[in-house]
Amino acid sequence: MNSVLLTGYISKESQVFNKKVMKFTIATSSNVKVNDQWESKASFHQITAFGYHIKRSVSKGDLVSVECHLDYSNYEKDGQKVYQTSLILDNLEVLKRKESQQSAPANSYQGHREQEKKDAFEQQKQDTGRTHEQQKQDYIDGEFQDLPF
Repeated sequence: MNSVLLTGYISKESQVFNKKVMKFTIATSSNVKVNDQWESKASFHQITAFGYHIKRSVSKGDLVSVECHLDYSNYEKDGQKVYQTSLILDNLEVLKRKESQQSAPANSYQGHREQEKKDAFEQQKQDTGRTHEQQKQDYIDGEFQDLPF
């Protein structure tokens, strides 16, 4: 299994190259013992994204959770072989926007789908006067076939 899970803050604005590749950096922290004292140590991880991930909006200061896989490559520079390890984005979820963007919705596919479901239930509730739980039970009972879950 090739999987890396990280939760941290975006440390600088994302960069998009040729409308095909997006790179951004996540800062994480861990505690290390130095001279019998625990200190917080920051680590910075550059994430590379392709495809539909590029259309997602992440900004410096956002708290995100990412699932990535490791990719290994090498190239030659000045006659020397250079080895590189990259974190390639598989899934991104914005957990919290930075303070100035609190009202903005989380820009993740899963978050977007959950919001669509909630909106559909609210509309159904307005139309039928039934709560979310009642609607779920109706769906289970087969009374409404058009609910979005």
